[in-house]
Amino acid sequence: LLDEPLSALDKKLREEMQLEFRRIQQELGVTTINVTHDQREALVMSDQIVVMSEGRIQQSDSPEAVYRAPSNRFVANFIGLTAMFKGAVETSDDGGILVRVGDTALKARAQGALGNGTAVDCALRAEQVRILGDAPNGDAGSFENVVTGEVRQRIFEGDRMVYEISVPALADAVLFAFDHDPLHHAEHRPRSQVRLGWNARDFFAFPSDQS
Repeated sequence: LLDEPLSALDKKLREEMQLEFRRIQQELGVTTINVTHDQREALVMSDQIVVMSEGRIQQSDSPEAVYRAPSNRFVANFIGLTAMFKGAVETSDDGGILVRVGDTALKARAQGALGNGTAVDCALRAEQVRILGDAPNGDAGSFENVVTGEVRQRIFEGDRMVYEISVPALADAVLFAFDHDPLHHAEHRPRSQVRLGWNARDFFAFPSDQS
């Protein structure tokens, strides 16, 4: 049992030790339980992740499944930098759902059975949002959902730029977007207008009354 063994280390050393712990554990073949509040640490070091809240298991699955197919809004919001906002199901079929958020209908991926009119909590991770080019059509055709927003702030993290963007058409919901190549891409300053695109498979919708 490891109870947050790396929490006192600085970021660089902590990330190096995550890989070293993983290597040693695999070499020894010893079952290990690692308790951590660091989502990256859990994803890097684990074969199986158990996400808990208030003493209850929210999801127990592989790191890939927990990240790519969260079982509820708590897990979706807990793992990664995620924008959460309210909506309602407009239409639903076997191919997915259409969610009304503010003045806009968006294609989404339903997590569970969702009938027309169901109130939902929507989850969208920053790495799934793309800032589109300035051309009239740009690369918008590559995405099922496209909206326009205003940059509220940008944060330079060295290897990436993080944008916080308000979208009036989504009832002023705030989305996040990463630019992993800020030295070669256009820089978007606060109060500038940008277009954002993402696909339905990356846009989760959960029942709002889900525990």
